[in-house]
Amino acid sequence: MNEKNNPKKALELFTFAYYYYPLSKKVIFQSVIANFKLKAYAEAYQQTQVLIENKYPSREKSLRMGLHIALEAKLYNEALSHANTIIKEYGNSSMLSEI
Repeated sequence: MNEKNNPKKALELFTFAYYYYPLSKKVIFQSVIANFKLKAYAEAYQQTQVLIENKYPSREKSLRMGLHIALEAKLYNEALSHANTIIKEYGNSSMLSEI
């Protein structure tokens, strides 16, 4: 994110960029980070779904982002679904087993 000390300004820029480049996974990825820093977890979670569908930046990373943000947004069923998918596709870990 270019505006590291100002996630609100960064989100404005990414929203503007999304208007012109709605298919840009990089813009969506950066918007997720800005929304997360602004504690707009529900919005960030919705955006991670696009990243998961597009396997961006990778399937595993997008699933892990979705899991983390779902937990922050208190979307526990979604978090459990992501955790199960990660375990199924990439193996188990002690952290995922706790979820």
